[in-house]
Amino acid sequence: MEPAQSINHFKLLRLTALVVYASLCLSIAAGTTQGTRHYRARKQSHAVPAADRGVDTGTARHSAVLRAGPSANATVIGRLKAGALTVLVSRVALAGWLNVIQVSTGRQGWVEADQLTVHYTRHPQKKFNFQDQPTGTMDPPDLEISNSSDKTVFVHIQSFAEMAVPPHGSKSITVPAGIYQYNASAAEVIPDFGWGDFVDGTRYSWTFYITTATGSHNRTQVDPSLIAENKQLQLEIDRRLAYERNLKLKIDMDRSDLDQKQRQYDSDRAEVDSRRLSLDNTDQYAVDAFNQFVDQVNAEGDALDLARSAFNAEVDAYNADLAALDRARSRQQEIEASINRSG
Repeated sequence: MEPAQSINHFKLLRLTALVVYASLCLSIAAGTTQGTRHYRARKQSHAVPAADRGVDTGTARHSAVLRAGPSANATVIGRLKAGALTVLVSRVALAGWLNVIQVSTGRQGWVEADQLTVHYTRHPQKKFNFQDQPTGTMDPPDLEISNSSDKTVFVHIQSFAEMAVPPHGSKSITVPAGIYQYNASAAEVIPDFGWGDFVDGTRYSWTFYITTATGSHNRTQVDPSLIAENKQLQLEIDRRLAYERNLKLKIDMDRSDLDQKQRQYDSDRAEVDSRRLSLDNTDQYAVDAFNQFVDQVNAEGDALDLARSAFNAEVDAYNADLAALDRARSRQQEIEASINRSG
């Protein structure tokens, strides 16, 4: 090989070596980058947020106090241990205080915001709604809350005072028409939240069920036919309550009208007796007028009998509806007890 060719061959070998070295460096660099990215991803995968319960929660960082208002001077209504779970009623703090529900007791109050570690839900639970039934009147909205559980339920409707509904009991409240936020809670249960537009001439009802306790989702399967029957019973109860209320109003009006007709009839009968005593049988004109008045009073009596029969039929229908309503409620209580035992 000549000297020029040897030099060129040497340069080619060096160039090849440089290319191979560069490739190795790039591979190592790429592997290092991928390894770092994989390591970071693995670290991030361990940063799992707290269980999302469908509500905003606050966990006590240390022992804290639950107060009746957003002030250190407000009455103490509960105490939180470190790690105790609360549910936020609102994300907005008021003067450094958060409105929360203590899950262990179901009571609503205020805790200093800096004493809680807050977790905002990404999957808000579905709000609960009241069932509505027109009453046929223009009375203010009437809200009935029924409790089918074995726990006391605490109900808050915006600015109204807290209602404590006893186990298997119910309570009602009348509110001015308007849009309201509300919630219901019980000890060891994640609270329910909702809002609604309540209008005049409507009765609203809602039944509290306990579906899952805190930290537990173990439930025995409930027979779907029982759930379907319970829904139908609730519709029947609402319908019968509306019918009962309207019929009660009609009965009261008809009773008043019947009493008035009875008084008029008694008065006319007394006048018949009075006229008969003073009637001059030789005065044909007076006799005809008297007989005409008697026919009028007798017609009043017949109309009164018909009205009384119709009234008695209304009362019988009202009593029959009450009996059917009691049967429906009794059956609903049996179903709800079965559902609660399964829950």
